[in-house]
Amino acid sequence: ALMADDLGYAGVGYHNKEALTPHIDRLATDGIILERFYAHSTCSPSRTSFLSGRLPIHVNMDNPTRPEEGGGGIPAAMTTLAQKLQEQDFVTHLVGKWHVGFSHESQLPINRGFNHSFGLLTGAFGHESHRQYGRAYVDLWRDDRPAFGEDGAGY
Repeated sequence: ALMADDLGYAGVGYHNKEALTPHIDRLATDGIILERFYAHSTCSPSRTSFLSGRLPIHVNMDNPTRPEEGGGGIPAAMTTLAQKLQEQDFVTHLVGKWHVGFSHESQLPINRGFNHSFGLLTGAFGHESHRQYGRAYVDLWRDDRPAFGEDGAGY
């Protein structure tokens, strides 16, 4: 399964010949395309909705972008899609932006059904610098630890 956030309708080859996405196109040809997921206006509620199978109003309406803000995420009592996949012996990976809670260790992707994760826990960051806009700290994680030196920047 592949979930792509902020991917426009014309951003894939199976809808637009100019978009070169052969691997995604092959997944689409061999699988099921779900492209009618109506998202919330901000990313964290959309992500929590997708992972929980519930509308954002029932899961999370917060969109925190800094750890000190707290909030956000999926309540611990709710099961995620990744946890259900693990129950069926799937190996799950999260690569990219999490933004589904990060103020407590229990909210990390590896504690919400992902065997492994590599990416950013928060939102509002520079994709190359992995730094939050206007902040000095780097937000790049591998599983439950900062991924020091893994971005090629030598920070």
